[in-house]
Amino acid sequence: ATRSLEKRLCLGAATVCLAAAGLQIAITPLDITPAPRKWIVDRRAPPEVSIWDPVARLDVSKPLSVRPDFGGVLSPTLQELVDVRIIYVDGRAPTFLLKDPFENGNPRWASAMVQAAPYQIRPDAEVAVIGVGGGPDLVIALANGAKEVTGVEINRSMLKIGALFADFTGHLLEK
Repeated sequence: ATRSLEKRLCLGAATVCLAAAGLQIAITPLDITPAPRKWIVDRRAPPEVSIWDPVARLDVSKPLSVRPDFGGVLSPTLQELVDVRIIYVDGRAPTFLLKDPFENGNPRWASAMVQAAPYQIRPDAEVAVIGVGGGPDLVIALANGAKEVTGVEINRSMLKIGALFADFTGHLLEK
């Protein structure tokens, strides 16, 4: 009974917080003005496509070959290059669209990443990737034996980019 009461109190508190936030947004108009300058950090990758939305500006580079350092390479011996398009979020934070990562089987780099370590413990995991971006974490999960992968992305334009470049990525977001 105590557990049930705790759950109801938590749900009630969450409902009140959400209602208060909604009321605040309804009362106070949002002035969403983009920053006057959001330069892309990496000049090697001029944007081929740019999309603005309320969450961020997204710039997609022309194809490049880069070392797969998508958040932490575990193996220093990994020297292969990967074909990518870089998505810059607000000109700075990069994520990557990978060129058909499963075209030749599982990509070797995917097991050398820090993000692959949990799959050594639980290779048949059911995974939720929060903040899919261009999909490197999806590739790492799938390549390392995840049984089921669910991706969550707050920015709808990121998903539009995934659809726009579906042929480039081997339709990764549809797997």
